[in-house]
Amino acid sequence: LAIIAGGADSSLSSTTQVYDFAQFNLLAAPPSLPRPPMSMPLVGTVGLLIDANGGTYYDFSQDAGSDVTPPAGYAFADVAGGQTIYDAKDGYVFVVGATRTTGAPTAAVLKIDTNDTSNSSYVTGNLSWLTLSSTRLGASAAWVDTRGLVVAGGDAMAAGVEILANGQTTGTPLAYPPDPSSGAGMTPLDDQQFVLLAGGTTPAGAD
Repeated sequence: LAIIAGGADSSLSSTTQVYDFAQFNLLAAPPSLPRPPMSMPLVGTVGLLIDANGGTYYDFSQDAGSDVTPPAGYAFADVAGGQTIYDAKDGYVFVVGATRTTGAPTAAVLKIDTNDTSNSSYVTGNLSWLTLSSTRLGASAAWVDTRGLVVAGGDAMAAGVEILANGQTTGTPLAYPPDPSSGAGMTPLDDQQFVLLAGGTTPAGAD
């Protein structure tokens, strides 16, 4: 399934468009969500709907939702609007608050361990918080199998790049000059030794 939800228009943000690849068509009667998501990590058919006020699990296959309490350390608001990054190899999912382009800079990263089902409150896998070495806004991020979660840009004073390696709870800054750009895209290259960073704007609004 491909799911479109949320957005800035409050009259539409609870509605969805769901594309079923099995039928190659949009669902005729897509569901309305109990919480308009600013971020929505998906594990199977269950999405964690995150906004500035909290989080809700929503099962698209059952059309049912339930609110969830975050682990201690940060609030869901600290990552709301952040990009979801998937580590398909190890089964981790990250919501990187620093990639959001509006709101306050943040260092919070929500980690979902889909292999850890020890906490029944977290139906898609255990939740925990990770922390970047600096607060950022408009950063870019990607998962690189050989290194971990790579985050770049979004701060005029911090190191231009930092890495949250597998098993780390705090980011490690690398020796790159500060990069204040916002909204760039990042993707790992095939050899998993390099990432391509492109786009974004300067604080003055230039490309």
